[in-house]
Amino acid sequence: MAQTKPHAIVIPYPYQGHVTPMISLSIRLASRGFTITFVQIEFIHHFMSKAQNLPAANFDLFAEARKSGLDIRYTTFSDGLPLEFDRHLNLEEYWETMFRDFPDLVDEIVVRTMKADEGMRPFLLVADTISSWPATIAKKHNMVNVSLWTEPAIVFSLNYHLELLKRNGHVPYNGRKPLYAHHTPSNPESEPLAWATLYLMEKANTK
Repeated sequence: MAQTKPHAIVIPYPYQGHVTPMISLSIRLASRGFTITFVQIEFIHHFMSKAQNLPAANFDLFAEARKSGLDIRYTTFSDGLPLEFDRHLNLEEYWETMFRDFPDLVDEIVVRTMKADEGMRPFLLVADTISSWPATIAKKHNMVNVSLWTEPAIVFSLNYHLELLKRNGHVPYNGRKPLYAHHTPSNPESEPLAWATLYLMEKANTK
């Protein structure tokens, strides 16, 4: 008999601030009857296990969730670079590799996960909105593509209205023009957005 319980393959963006919302979503979906396969990049897995003072081999984000009866599987895969490679120090090289090789690596693990699952059931691919590859892979494997925005709403607004901010002289950031929430149409009047200005400064400094 075919299974109808949906199976979500969740692949977070490889930064802690993006991983945590995906963990929360996975637990919420599992509590509503979904099967979850949470796929973590190995170097993030090692980073998180070290933070918990646990050997990587013994670290499982969802061990307690499974004890409560939730169907959440946890697995890791390589991003194609050795664990000792400094991704922060070599940021440009790292992201060149990610744009070039990461979609194929994701495709491989999606295929393996689907083949390992018994029976026929609906599959979902859950990924960060900031990722460029999910729609292509989901379409290839006849999956539902679920996009989760994991950053604050105003960061989405800043990115969405980037051309407007450029026209009004906020981007590239020059330190002379304060940014207010009402400078993007979806936000109300407010005091200068200090942290949003810092966000634009960071974007300018990482170009």
